[in-house]
Amino acid sequence: MQNIEKFHVRFDDFDSTPYYQASPDNRIRISCDNYNNKNWKHLKNLIYTLFHEDSETNLTLEVGTIRNNKRIPIKTGIGKFFHITNWKEDIVYHSELDMSFIIATIKNVDADDIYKYGRRVASGHKDSYIVFYNQTFLMYISTDVIDIISKEKEDIQKVTPFTKELFKKS
Repeated sequence: MQNIEKFHVRFDDFDSTPYYQASPDNRIRISCDNYNNKNWKHLKNLIYTLFHEDSETNLTLEVGTIRNNKRIPIKTGIGKFFHITNWKEDIVYHSELDMSFIIATIKNVDADDIYKYGRRVASGHKDSYIVFYNQTFLMYISTDVIDIISKEKEDIQKVTPFTKELFKKS
């Protein structure tokens, strides 16, 4: 999880998504309504631009909770999209809720698998609280939005042409 903190966001901040934790200069939000079962090539190009082959891309997601010493898994369905070989778990205690959250990180995920997951979620299928990230970008996908965060505002400016292109097509 410490790799996510370089984006100045905390995955275990359950009060706000990473988008609202990042500086406005270092983030961009795309509505999934822009895809509406079209523009899939745009989504694929965006993901491949963010997570190209020569970057190590990881994913982090919430996989369960622990309450009263009982582990309660969350069915994420990510095994349908990602080859899971190196799963590392962190337990994060939330004092206000008096429970712990189980956060898993999977290293070296493939951009094509991120695209398959993103396309399914952008189509309105069930999502998980999940982020994808490399050295430069962090991306959060839900059924409503795709949020992209960078460490440097110059990097987020490289993504801006993708949003302009998408809005021309809408």
